[in-house]
Amino acid sequence: MIGSTSRRSNFAALLLAAVALAAGLFFHAQVSAGAPTVSIGSLSKSVGEQGTVALQALDIPAPGLGAWTIDITYDPQVVSVVDCAGGLGGMCNPAYADGTVRVAWFSIFGEIGDSTLATITFACESGGSSQLALTLETFIEANLGGSLPIDASIDDGLAICSSSGPPGAIARAVAGAVAGANRRAGAVAGLGRGRLRGRQGVGAGRGLGRQTRSSELLGLLRP
Repeated sequence: MIGSTSRRSNFAALLLAAVALAAGLFFHAQVSAGAPTVSIGSLSKSVGEQGTVALQALDIPAPGLGAWTIDITYDPQVVSVVDCAGGLGGMCNPAYADGTVRVAWFSIFGEIGDSTLATITFACESGGSSQLALTLETFIEANLGGSLPIDASIDDGLAICSSSGPPGAIARAVAGAVAGANRRAGAVAGLGRGRLRGRQGVGAGRGLGRQTRSSELLGLLRP
């Protein structure tokens, strides 16, 4: 009898421990999950050099990203666009407007987690800095019952072009501090990065990610 009671006590203790462990893992997973974010990288180059940055959708929950139209604005006096390639088979117009790149596409099944939506190569034209600012024209989920906007944060990028000498420290630029002065050709100023400004996607009707045709997407890419 004593042995039976002891075994039941041990089993109960093990069961409680397993429940506590499962609860801890679940809680950790809930806390660790990031909020949906659209981010573009930063670059620091000398005048005449080129750098490539990635446009990414991060921490997108189920049912996933169904359709997107994103504008990237920059200062054409500081940088120019050399190349733009859409990710996931998407489209990119590097000359949508003066100082604006547009990226657009759709996903029938939804893109969950982290995805690269485009890669853009910039060339430094003159010394200075240019914000790479994002605007979400359309950013909706893939949902058979009707697509809803995804409330995503925005993480802008920064392009720093030094007139001569090695590029300034990009970490300081991203943190919003002033970049180090270039002693031979003048000062290089850094602007802050990380401004969050969310704008929910413009309503694009039910099931845009499934119904959008290539011709319609080409229309989105035209000014």
